[in-house]
Amino acid sequence: GAVAFRSTVDATFIRLVADHVVEGRVIFPGAGYCEVAHAAIVMRTQSVGAALRAVMFLRPLLVESDMWVECRLDTHGSFVIEAGVAGAGQDQELQHCKGEAFMLPRDVSPPMMDLRKVRLRRRQQLDVQWFYQRLRSGGQHYGPVF
Repeated sequence: GAVAFRSTVDATFIRLVADHVVEGRVIFPGAGYCEVAHAAIVMRTQSVGAALRAVMFLRPLLVESDMWVECRLDTHGSFVIEAGVAGAGQDQELQHCKGEAFMLPRDVSPPMMDLRKVRLRRRQQLDVQWFYQRLRSGGQHYGPVF
């Protein structure tokens, strides 16, 4: 049957994403949804690896204390990530991300990228300070972790 993995948003959770700020609010990063879904399928299947497809980000998750985040997997590999306020009714749940997750066969490993070749493809050097300033001017205040 379907399984669910739930985590309570506590001080440790908040510290993990505290540097991902958009318009003054801590927002759960998109890569975080992918990591949660990936971990859920690996835990459920006990596989060595998993892949995601058809991932859709439905709405931002504003990170606050007294929340929970849950990833549900059905028997076909579809997943949905929801969040809600602890103690609130079922109608307070909101879907934030959904997609499909599947395990990789043991003899398949993701392709490795040759970092040297990637660097050779780079057309121009990006000024990191300029880049983060542009993000800040658009309301995205990413700290050193991001």
